[in-house]
Amino acid sequence: MEQIDQEKFVSEPPKLKSLLVVAPWLEGGGAQKSLCGLLRGLTDTHTTVVTLFAGCRDFNEVADLADEFVMLDYPRSPGGLVGASRAIATHLQHSDVVYSLMRGSHVALGVSSLLKRLPSELIATFHQLPSADETGVFSLVENMLVRKALRHAKLITAPSESAVSQIRQRRYGPHARLVYEPNLIRVDSRETIRRESSGAPLRLLACGRLSKQ
Repeated sequence: MEQIDQEKFVSEPPKLKSLLVVAPWLEGGGAQKSLCGLLRGLTDTHTTVVTLFAGCRDFNEVADLADEFVMLDYPRSPGGLVGASRAIATHLQHSDVVYSLMRGSHVALGVSSLLKRLPSELIATFHQLPSADETGVFSLVENMLVRKALRHAKLITAPSESAVSQIRQRRYGPHARLVYEPNLIRVDSRETIRRESSGAPLRLLACGRLSKQ
């Protein structure tokens, strides 16, 4: 048998699994911090983060952690929703796993699913109670689109038990694939508070991001 010339065979590196993160926008809140914790742990995955709508701010940390960062900058309007849903289609086709970060991206993916079936490996998370988002005249239509997008989701997560309960009650996706998952937020141990004496009281106030929403 003819001896095989090893130099003729150049082994290709294994193809990295590609993850597409779809976010409506980024404003430096808790969902963004959780996303950063997730991206830090994905060393063997090619990650692309796409924000759909205009108004992003304080997103440098995400941009640095992702392999590719894209801002579509569509207006936050019904017309912008349709445009963003069409624009995201190309990214959906080239991704193995899609991670929808919060309700706004769930709605956009619901519109996209009207045009083409979403990838089979879809993961979605809720970073706010569903009941808090159900305001305004468009909430019923948005809820329908969220259900359509998450109908075949592989996994649906929320960082609070109450959110998990509301997602289950509203039937946003398969109950068997709905789980509680705490946010992956890194704590910087260098940021310590020094007390003047060991017996001095220490009061800590933790609050969420304050915004109009």
